[in-house]
Amino acid sequence: MKSLFIACTMLFSAACGAAVANAPANLLVYAQSKSEGSMWAGSKSAFTKTFDVSIANPTDQDIDLATLCLRAYASDTQSFGVDTVDDLLTKGWLKKGSTVSGVVVFSSGKRDVYQAAMVKVFHDCP
Repeated sequence: MKSLFIACTMLFSAACGAAVANAPANLLVYAQSKSEGSMWAGSKSAFTKTFDVSIANPTDQDIDLATLCLRAYASDTQSFGVDTVDDLLTKGWLKKGSTVSGVVVFSSGKRDVYQAAMVKVFHDCP
């Protein structure tokens, strides 16, 4: 079963690796929507959407997590930046053949962030 998962992961990564120009080649991002929320402080407010995120590295090279950036997408043109992220996803190295997981919170001044359904990883945030 594990070898089937690895084979499917490799096939998926090969097919999607070139789909985004500034995305790290062959890294996989698995994201599960966890919760929606809001923050309010005085006259400022924000809406949040939280994901459980795993980044898998099926390549034969280690990846410096500090060079990566995550964004959530509600559509091809509407994206949201990170508000809060687990250090596990941003510090250290992702060894070849391994996976790292953590929680990521995306925020916006509008409720549109609730429509975010896809999390992507980039070397340079768009």
